[in-house]
Amino acid sequence: MPVPGLEPPIRVEAVSLSLDYPVFDSQSQSLRNKVTRFGLGGLVQRDTRVVSVRALDGVSFRLSEGDRLALVGENGSGKSSLLRVLAGIYPPSSGFLRLRGRVSALLSTGLGMEMDATGRENILLCGLAMGVTRQEILGLSPEIAEFSELGTFLDLPVRTYSSGMALRLSFSIASAIAPDILLIDEVIGIGDRKFYEKAQRRLLGLLRQTQVIVMASHDCELLRGFCNKALVLQNGRCMITSDVEDAIALYEKT
Repeated sequence: MPVPGLEPPIRVEAVSLSLDYPVFDSQSQSLRNKVTRFGLGGLVQRDTRVVSVRALDGVSFRLSEGDRLALVGENGSGKSSLLRVLAGIYPPSSGFLRLRGRVSALLSTGLGMEMDATGRENILLCGLAMGVTRQEILGLSPEIAEFSELGTFLDLPVRTYSSGMALRLSFSIASAIAPDILLIDEVIGIGDRKFYEKAQRRLLGLLRQTQVIVMASHDCELLRGFCNKALVLQNGRCMITSDVEDAIALYEKT
C-alpha cells in the first residue's frame, strides 16, 4: 500500500513503445494491395523484403499504485497490441518497457496456453509463467479446477476444448492469482448465464483489489466506474493521455 506523504511507486513505465507486425513477402502484390486497401489500424511499411504493419507508434505513459488506465479507441487502434506487449506476449520493436510486480492478463482465448498439454498441466504452466511459485499454484489448483467447472475435461489436451471451455480455464487461472498489475481486453461473455454471473462477481472483486489496472473496452460506463486515467489510441499512436471523461468525449466525437 502507498505510504502517506510519499509518492506511490511506479508500477508500469512505457517510453516510446513501437510494435511492427511483419505480414508477408513484398513480392506478393495481391496480398499487399489488400492490406493497403482495407487497412489494419496501423501504418503499412515496406522494405525490399517484407511488408509490416506498425501496430504501435511511440506510445508512452507511466502508472503508479492506484492507477486504473482506460484504453480508448476504435477497433484496430492498437489497444489489444498494447496489452499484449504489456503482457510480454509480443516484444516491442523499439522503445522501453518496465513493469514492477506480478502481471495477470485476461485477454483472448488460449493465449499463453500449451494446446497439447492437459487443462491441469496448463494450470501449472500458466501459473509459473505468471511468476507464481510451484507450491503456490499447486495449492490453488483444486480451487481453479472447481471454479472452471470443466470436470474430467481437465485431464484432456486443451486442443480438444471448445473456445468457451478454453476461455473458462484461462479466466479461472488468471482470476485466481492476485496480481499487482491486471490487464483486461474487453469483458466478454464466458459460457452459460450461471457461469457468466459467477465470473462477473469474481472479476469485480479482482478489479477492486488490484493496485494497477489497464483495461480496453468499448463500454464507457465500465471505464467510468473503474478507471481514473485514460489513453486514447488512433492508428497505433497516442492521441491524448487524460482523465476518463475527456478521453470518452474525444472518442465519441471520432
